[in-house]
Amino acid sequence: MLTEHREHLYAISQSDQAILDRLLPVKSPLLAALEEIDWLDEYLINHPANRDANIIAMRDLAAKILGEQQDPTKNDRMLSIVDPDARRGLHNQYYEGYSMSILVDADSSLCTSIDVLPANADEVRNELIKREEAVHKNDIKTLSIDGIGFHGPTLRELEKPQGLNIDVITPPRDFTATPGFDSNKFESINDGERLHCPEGHLSQTTGSPKGKLNILLYAFPTSHCRNCPRRSQCHPTLTDSSRKGRKVRINEFMPEFVKAREKSQTEHYALIRREHPMVERKFNEIANHYGGRRSRYWGLDKYKIQGLMIGFVMNLKTLLTKFRAQMQLSTV
Repeated sequence: MLTEHREHLYAISQSDQAILDRLLPVKSPLLAALEEIDWLDEYLINHPANRDANIIAMRDLAAKILGEQQDPTKNDRMLSIVDPDARRGLHNQYYEGYSMSILVDADSSLCTSIDVLPANADEVRNELIKREEAVHKNDIKTLSIDGIGFHGPTLRELEKPQGLNIDVITPPRDFTATPGFDSNKFESINDGERLHCPEGHLSQTTGSPKGKLNILLYAFPTSHCRNCPRRSQCHPTLTDSSRKGRKVRINEFMPEFVKAREKSQTEHYALIRREHPMVERKFNEIANHYGGRRSRYWGLDKYKIQGLMIGFVMNLKTLLTKFRAQMQLSTV
């Protein structure tokens, strides 16, 4: 009985090996498709007369799909070959499609610029502002943005004196993760290599969080923190059994954040923010009254046309409302 069982297992292993020998020489469909794309590239180079825009677009689409199959962790993944421009984004919750950005003039209530982007793109883009200034020949002095504008690179780029030089008004956010002294109480030495705490102790540099190169982490020895006279002010959560001392996060864009927080305490900030709901009402019109929440057609360009048509109708309605109000005043 045991001998028969061993022979049966040997037969199964031999058949499995035979199947593997037949499968190994066969190329995967993915590899074969990549080779076809390489062949098409070579063909188009050698036959420039056959370079058609549709063929090149289909080739780029196929290359992107195959590249994403090779690397499943790749960002900016395509969701559909029917609508290849659509992406997945996050705005309170995840959604798929596109995002729309608008600029509204506070004096006239007119929508002056509209831009449509894939859902995962940066909503606060300098291109929209630059196009606004180029087309209308104006110079934007103040810009009110919602909470997404409290972003270090965005604040630095918009407020740069040699660049756009715009006074950005945006609600600040609190990034404080550790109770105790704020990070601006710690003095940087040796070009940011280490920190001095308010009591004069020296830190060590521990590196940057994954994917956040604009942030440096510093750690202080537990022995210094435990015996520090300012322990209750600097590290109130430290106990005698704690194995780690105070950690400090220094953000490269801290000057921009401090400036934005100080600005939020001014009367000028309050005045501008009182006008900001005008933009939210425009978005409400676009999404709930003019069908802008859904794209009527596939493709980024077609949805952008839809957005421009909505903006034209909204502006026409605003102008007619103002004209009607003026006519009523003139007849009184």
